[in-house]
Amino acid sequence: MKKTLTIIGLAVMYFRIACAGAFLGFLSPVHWVFSSAIAALFTAIPVTILLRKYPFRGISLVFPAVYLIAGLAMGEISKPEVVIAIIAVGMVAEIAHSILTPGSTKGTGITCAVISCVSACSLLPLWTRPDWYYQGAVEEMGSVEYAEGLMKFSNPVGLTALIALCLVVGYIGSILTEKIFKNKL
Repeated sequence: MKKTLTIIGLAVMYFRIACAGAFLGFLSPVHWVFSSAIAALFTAIPVTILLRKYPFRGISLVFPAVYLIAGLAMGEISKPEVVIAIIAVGMVAEIAHSILTPGSTKGTGITCAVISCVSACSLLPLWTRPDWYYQGAVEEMGSVEYAEGLMKFSNPVGLTALIALCLVVGYIGSILTEKIFKNKL
């Protein structure tokens, strides 16, 4: 029972941190696009704790599953490419977790880095459906200038930068979490 409550608690914490990171998007288009990378530093905390406490197979799928189910339920995820990308990231995270030594600092860090890309998947329509994304940004933010600022990132360099930043920040976040909580993990 305690293990189940711990897993649920850490999964809820992860989702809430990812959502809080998304609110940074209201500051500027740069914050909108890179909010996933910023949140990765903090989502690394529950991810690292869970991966270190319970390093069994399948545990790394908890976070992508929670993000996907909650995002679908809230209507924030509606495009098939986003669903497919989240599932793919979850599978890559689980493969990394299985191949690398579960519970090791390196294995946990790399798995955490991959999982940090989950929330970035919800931005995928910026690259796959830029016109739709532009219209949605104008409606949501009420500003053509804001939407045009987002479009500056709708190129392969913007997508590559987002993924690379999520991976690096997620890994750094995991390492920092291990150092801060070293006696508790």
